[in-house]
Order: sequence, then structure tokens, then C-alpha cells
Amino acid sequence: MSKQLDAKERFFFLKQQAEQQEVCIEEAMLAHERGLIPLDKVQRISKKGVTVKYKAEVATQTYRQSLDHLNFIIGKIDSSYKPELQKLQQLEEARINFTKYNLEKLMKHLNLLGLKI
Repeated sequence: MSKQLDAKERFFFLKQQAEQQEVCIEEAMLAHERGLIPLDKVQRISKKGVTVKYKAEVATQTYRQSLDHLNFIIGKIDSSYKPELQKLQQLEEARINFTKYNLEKLMKHLNLLGLKI
């Protein structure tokens, strides 16, 4: 479960950074159009944005894989857990029936002996 939580946190963190980088790229392009920053600085900002977007995409895939794995485990638990619960219920019902039968038998013998409970 920790693996899924780590993947989730990384996914959300990198997605947020990717969105921030998109804004930075747009601002840098506008600043370049106004002549405030040189083209090489815009290229460096764009390169950083692409790197963050790539990392965010990898984190997205990792997160999806961890969710798929978790869903598989949950499905596997459901398919193996329910039969075990049914078996436990059957055993509990058998125990109750056994106790009930023996108590009725005891009451019958006590009544034959003339004892009242």
C-alpha cells in the first residue's frame, strides 16, 4: 500500500510542477516577444518544462500501474476471502446445531429422571 501512496504523491507533485512549468514557458515566450529575455533563456525554460512533463508522464504511468496492481489484489482477495467466510459460517452453524442437539438431548434425559430445570 505504501508503494501506491508514494506513486500517488509523486504523481500529484509532478503534475503540479508540470502545470507550473507550462505557465513559466508561456510567460517566458511573452517576455521574449517583448524583448525582455533572450531566446536561449526561453529554450532553457522550455527544456526544463519538457523534462518535468516527461517525469510527470512517467509518474502517471507508475501510478496507474500501482492502481491496477492494487485492484488486482483486491479482486483476488474477494475471490479467495468469500469462500473462506462461507466455510467459517458453515462451521459455526454446525457448532450451533451440535450444541442445540446435545442440550435438547440433555433436557430430555433430565425430564425422564424427573428433574426440572
